[in-house]
Amino acid sequence: GESVQGIGTVTYTISQIHAGTSGVAVITGCLDQSKLVQVRKDGSHFVDAAGKKYPTLKLRADINHGEKGPEVSAYSFAVGSC
Repeated sequence: GESVQGIGTVTYTISQIHAGTSGVAVITGCLDQSKLVQVRKDGSHFVDAAGKKYPTLKLRADINHGEKGPEVSAYSFAVGSC
């Protein structure tokens, strides 16, 4: 298959930060990929099927205290509008 590159914007919006157990922070929000376009090697543009079907995804990230400061220990997306 041809390699593709994404152009445009992907917007992450944080809606809530909760303190979890043992110093973990849980961040929930939204990923908006509705303005993301893929570019083929030949320069033609297309909207990825997943981006068309799911223009927004619910996002969740778990943040732990690492040796060098906060680090993401888990990251997940869920289908749904937000």
